[in-house]
Amino acid sequence: MSELKQPIALIKSGDKEQARPILASILKADGQNEQAWLWLSACFDSDVQRRHCLENVLRINP
Repeated sequence: MSELKQPIALIKSGDKEQARPILASILKADGQNEQAWLWLSACFDSDVQRRHCLENVLRINP
């Protein structure tokens, strides 16, 4: 969870663009990281992209 502290802080401060590649890197190393998928969904304005992230959350933890 500590690896998520920086991107979460960036998202909360409104800097979604900087948080996105950090979360992508976390997910590249561990595609089953439910929390990273959830926070990545907060980085997108597009419903399609948010839905993709949230579908991964549900796939991991139905």
